[in-house]
Amino acid sequence: MIQPQTCPICEKAMKSSKEESQFPFCSKRCRDIDLLRWSNGNYVIERNLSPEEAAMMEAMENGEIPPDMLD
Repeated sequence: MIQPQTCPICEKAMKSSKEESQFPFCSKRCRDIDLLRWSNGNYVIERNLSPEEAAMMEAMENGEIPPDMLD
């Protein structure tokens, strides 16, 4: 049986997920809560850096490479 889609913030059952303008959230409030959590650093995407990436990050932190040069 297919489980109904739920809001990742409040876990409220969603109606038709594709029709909702706030998808995957049930409301603008839940979407804003999620954005606030990202901006506060509550969520993190972790992965191991390669030696080259680690050296690049260290150089950026030391001000040796401007962030706009990474594009």
